[in-house]
Amino acid sequence: MRGGSSKKGPPQRNWAGEAEAQSLVLHPAVLGQAIENSRALADDAARMELAREIALARGPELTLAYRSVVMVQPGYRKTRGHDGREQLTREPCVVFVVRRKWARSRTAEGDLQCVPKWLITFAEHAGQRLPFAVPTDVQEMAGFSGARAHGPGSVWVQPSEGSWEHGAAACAVRLDSDEGSQVCLLSAQHVFTPSAQVDGLEVQGGLHAWPLDAEGQQLGSPMVATSLPVGGVLRGDENPYRPSLDVQLARIENEDAARSIVGARRLDPAEPWVRTPRRLAELAAIRWFHLLVPDNNGPAARGPLQAQLDTCMALPYALDYPLRRGGQFVWVKVYHDELLKLRVEQQPYPEAGDSGCAVVVKNSDGSVTLAGLYIGGGGSAAYAIPAWHLFNTDRWWQYPQGARIEPVSI
Repeated sequence: MRGGSSKKGPPQRNWAGEAEAQSLVLHPAVLGQAIENSRALADDAARMELAREIALARGPELTLAYRSVVMVQPGYRKTRGHDGREQLTREPCVVFVVRRKWARSRTAEGDLQCVPKWLITFAEHAGQRLPFAVPTDVQEMAGFSGARAHGPGSVWVQPSEGSWEHGAAACAVRLDSDEGSQVCLLSAQHVFTPSAQVDGLEVQGGLHAWPLDAEGQQLGSPMVATSLPVGGVLRGDENPYRPSLDVQLARIENEDAARSIVGARRLDPAEPWVRTPRRLAELAAIRWFHLLVPDNNGPAARGPLQAQLDTCMALPYALDYPLRRGGQFVWVKVYHDELLKLRVEQQPYPEAGDSGCAVVVKNSDGSVTLAGLYIGGGGSAAYAIPAWHLFNTDRWWQYPQGARIEPVSI
C-alpha cells in the first residue's frame, strides 16, 4: 500500500509520551550551572531584573500551565518565622499568586501541577551569555485582592456638585512649558479631581485645595493650591492594556501653606527621585521605605509608616475605585500597568485620606528620595505609582506644549 498506514500505532504513542516527559524536566546540568551562576551573582538588583523579565515574557504561559495560578509577578520571597508569622525576605524571586496553597500531602515531587522551584533564563554577564536560575515563591491571592484607592489628610477639595474629599500631597514640582514656569503640588488625580466620572478623559482643573487643621477639620483659609488640567487619566473600561495614571498637579497659591502640608519637603539634590526599576531594587536591598502619611488624618498622630518593597507589579494590575457613572457612584476596576506593592510593617496601616502621599527613602542628612506616589491598598498592602512614571510626560494624558516636570524642594 502506497504511503503505508495513516493510523498511529503504539510505538508513536509511546514515543510521544516519552518525549513529553523528557521535555517537562529541566536539563540537570543546565539547572546546576544556572543555580551556581545565580549564587555567585552578588547583585540583588540584577536578580530582580531577571525575575521581572521572566514575569513580563513568560507570565501568560506560566499562568496557563498551572490551574491554581492567577498571576505571575516579580517580588520577594516570604517565609514563616518561629512564631508562625509570615516574614518578607530580601531574596528576589518570581511570585506565583494562587487561589489557595495546596497542603503538602496533596503535592508530590514530579506532580505536573507543582510549581517549579526554579525558573531558568539566560543573560549577559562578564562578557558571556550564561544561564541563571531564579527561585520561585507561591503566595495566596488574598494578599493581593481587594485593594482600593484610598482617597475619596492634609488638604480637602470640594467640587461644586459633590461633597468634600481629602487627601495628601506628595511633593512640590516645577512645571516648565511653552506657557512659562510654575510650582505645583503633586498628588493623585482622585484627590485633586474628587468624584471623577468613569472614562472622563479630560482632567478637571480649577478646584481649590484648602488645609485641614491638626485634628483633620476643614479650614477655610489660606487657599493652598488650585488644580490644573494637567495629569493622567482614570479609565473605567477594565482593559488592562489601556492603563490609567492616577496623578495630577495643582498650582501652589500659598507657599507657606503648601510647605506645611507637603510630605517630601526636602529632596536629596543628588537623587531627588528613583529613575529606574533597577535603582529601586538596589535601594530595596539595603533600605526601608517610608509612607509620609498625614499626621492629621485620624484620631492620633501617626508619623511615617515603615514599609518593605513586596512585589514590583510589572504586569497590569487593578485597584477598585469609586467613580461616577451617570450621576451614581459605582466601584470599577482601574488598571495600572506598573505598580509598587509595599508591605507596611506596623499598624496603623494606610487608610482613606492617605492617597497622594509620598513613598520615600530617607537619607542620613534628613533629605529624602522619592520612590513613588501612594494611591491605595488594603490592610498591610500599600500600592504606589513608581517615581519613574510620575515625571515621564509620555505617560501623562493632558499637559501643556513642551511640558517638563521635575520635583523640587520647598
